[in-house]
Amino acid sequence: MLTIFRDKYERLLLILSLFSLFALVFSAVRFPLIPFLENSLVGELLTSDRYVSIFENLLIGILSAYFFYILNNLLPRQKQKKDNLRILNLCLASVLDSYKRVRVYGHETALPYVNTECLNINWLKIQISDLKRHDKNGLELKFALDTAYTRKNDFENLLQIASNISPDHAAKWLELIDKVRLLSENYGLQPNINVEQKKLINIRNTNNPLHSHYKNLEFRIMELMEVTVEWLEMCSLGSNEK
Repeated sequence: MLTIFRDKYERLLLILSLFSLFALVFSAVRFPLIPFLENSLVGELLTSDRYVSIFENLLIGILSAYFFYILNNLLPRQKQKKDNLRILNLCLASVLDSYKRVRVYGHETALPYVNTECLNINWLKIQISDLKRHDKNGLELKFALDTAYTRKNDFENLLQIASNISPDHAAKWLELIDKVRLLSENYGLQPNINVEQKKLINIRNTNNPLHSHYKNLEFRIMELMEVTVEWLEMCSLGSNEK
């Protein structure tokens, strides 16, 4: 219901309805006519039972229309928006959760069972700072890559759902699609490691044969997280998303 206060059009309808309610109550009280309006056209309109009845019926009609608008339009639309956002956020969380919890089978998890605790703006900002240091665990990066590769088509197919919410949501979802695509393009590009190099894999420095590959993944995941923060702020979810 907070949409009523955020949206300009919804606020206008609310103000009109409150004004109608106030006017209806004011008319029902039948306050005495102000002396200078007596024997005037305005005074006659305000005291005429016929005109007062028409005015009150008009106000009742406005209030009834607004009441049915809330029940039949606004509430169902808000529920649909909430359901649509949940689907979109589950898909987005599937990639980030594989990174956060280092999930080997994160790419196989069905969307209804994805943990969305990773959709937390504060946590994401911390991870963005950590990724800039280029010292992340290679498994975190690998599993996020695997899930992004698996979910790439899902992100593209969900664009229609984002469009149903608003053009702004669709535009931001297109950014997320682009970031997931750029991340997934690194799938299968991991360099081959010989026996002598295996002991260097867990050391994050230039001697690590996977260092450049990991840096690319860190950059792409960081980009995805940055757009995710913007997406969450747009959706007003932030750390309250569950």
